[in-house]
Amino acid sequence: MEDPRSSDERQSQATTSSCDPHHAAVVGEHDASTRVTISVTNTNDDGPGSLRQALTTANNGDTIDFAVTGTITLTSGGLAINKNITISGPGADQLSIDGNQALLVFGVFPGSATTISGLTTRNAQFGVVNERTLAVINCVPTTNSYDGLFNQGGVVAVSSCVITENLYDGLYSYDGETTVSNSVVNGNAGGGLFNYVHSGPNNPIAGLGSMTVSDTIISDNGGPGVWNYSFLTIFRCTLSDNSAGEALDGGGIRSGT
Repeated sequence: MEDPRSSDERQSQATTSSCDPHHAAVVGEHDASTRVTISVTNTNDDGPGSLRQALTTANNGDTIDFAVTGTITLTSGGLAINKNITISGPGADQLSIDGNQALLVFGVFPGSATTISGLTTRNAQFGVVNERTLAVINCVPTTNSYDGLFNQGGVVAVSSCVITENLYDGLYSYDGETTVSNSVVNGNAGGGLFNYVHSGPNNPIAGLGSMTVSDTIISDNGGPGVWNYSFLTIFRCTLSDNSAGEALDGGGIRSGT
């Protein structure tokens, strides 16, 4: 079964080696009693008080919050995460992280379990790439040149988000487990939600590739609202004005090979 949306291209693009290892977060361990909250105090790309510095300083279990609003523009690449942290923004209408056409805004890589809430991720190739465990809450992934969110073999839970105006799909899941709830997915050029699993005699499905969507509005996307090649559950959702695109069928939902 071939993926018409070029998953191999996405995989070659969204890889940990594409992030500057100098800026990649280093996994740290410390006791729960010493877990701290680190505040971002400016919109600089790097240096004291910046988000990038906070990610470098944080240890497992820490929280990063923001004493600043506006736009943080990344000028030295995307932000790689490989530790268990919470990033708590002031609200998606208060803070944007502009990828400046870097590969990604946030990359959640093996070794991490991350929660990102209350911010906008925009203007990267991928808004967020997940290869491990990620919760995205009250966020707006928008105007990215590939996907708003790309789940590559990880587990992602998206809730109360607006995924809009990305130039490929709103959310693309490849060999991953995905849950979307209480969200809006609209105006994405390639399609709304895309769920794909790579199967074959040497790579069986083995339970991967499940997508569950609930209480979500999926509308006005340039391809199918939901394009599914694996296990899909949808309930209490509204799908309207999505295009069949190049699929030629299934403007609302296209499921199967």
